Amino acid sequence: MGWGMTRELDWLLKAQSQLNLQSKEKLDNFAKDAAKAIIAEIPPMPGNLLTPQMQEVRVENEMKRAIIDIGLRLERGLAVILSGLDAMQKQDSNLDIEGVAQDLAHFARFTLEGGHDKEFASLVENGGTIQELIGISDTTYELFYRAAKHHYELEHFQDAADAFFALSTLNGQQYAVWFALANCEYFTEHYEMASQCYGMAIAINPQDPAAYLFAATCNELLYNTPQALALLDAAIPLLENSHEHADWLSLAKEQKSRLASK
Repeated sequence: MGWGMTRELDWLLKAQSQLNLQSKEKLDNFAKDAAKAIIAEIPPMPGNLLTPQMQEVRVENEMKRAIIDIGLRLERGLAVILSGLDAMQKQDSNLDIEGVAQDLAHFARFTLEGGHDKEFASLVENGGTIQELIGISDTTYELFYRAAKHHYELEHFQDAADAFFALSTLNGQQYAVWFALANCEYFTEHYEMASQCYGMAIAINPQDPAAYLFAATCNELLYNTPQALALLDAAIPLLENSHEHADWLSLAKEQKSRLASK
C-alpha cells in the first residue's frame, strides 16, 4: 500500500469488524469511502503527477484487494484452528472437539456467508463481539486460542498469524490474542502490521511494557524514530516499576540512547 499506511490499516481493521462485505456493491462503496478519507488526509506531494482523483482510484483498488484478502485470511485462519484442534485431540484422547468444531463452523458461516447487516451494525454501535453475538463460550474460545498457539509453538508463524487474526475477529478485546498476532507479524517481517497489533494490545492493557518495547523495535525497523522513542518513553516508567521484566530496563534505555543520538 502506497499512501497513508496507518490510515489504510485503520480502515482495514474497520472492515474486519464488518465482514459482510461480500456483495460487489458493498465492497465498492466501502473501498470508495476509505480511499476518499485516506487521500483527504495526505498533503500534496511536490512532483506528484497523479491527480487526487487518480490517487483515490489507486487506493480504492488497493483497498478492494486488501479487503478480499481479509476474507481469504479468515478462511485460512479457521482452517488452521481446526487443524490445531485435531492435533490437540491426537495428543489428548479425552479431548472431545466435536462440539467445538461445530462452534467454529458456526463462526465461519456467520462471518463468511454475509446477510447479517443489522447484527453487525448493532455490534459495532454497542462495542460487542461476534463471540457474544453468536454465543460461543469462553471455554470454547480458549480452546480455539490453544489451537492457534499450537502452530505458534511449532514456529509456523504465518499459519499462527492467520489463526490469531480469526480469533481477533471473533473477539477483538483479548490482549493475549493481539499480542500473539503481533508477534507472528513480527516474525514474518510484517513490521507495520505488527506495530498496529501491538498498539491494539496496548489499548487493551496499557500497563504491560512488553507491547511498547516490541512496537518500538518494529518502528525502529521501519525507520520511524520519533514513534519508537515515544513508545520507549512509555515503556521505561512501567519497567522501572516492574520486577518481572527487570532485565529489559537496561535494554530499553540503551535502545532509547541509540535512537536519540541518530
